[in-house]
Amino acid sequence: MSKENNMPVMVFKLFENNNLQKAINGEDIGTYVDNKVKTELAD
Repeated sequence: MSKENNMPVMVFKLFENNNLQKAINGEDIGTYVDNKVKTELAD
């Protein structure tokens, strides 16, 4: 559903201490999934 509507998704441990607040603040706490194609391979 998110792919068809071009909506990114953040996957993280919701019940870990303060993670929801960290996600709202834009901290890097989980995995960000979007429709963009990556052109470089990670090391």
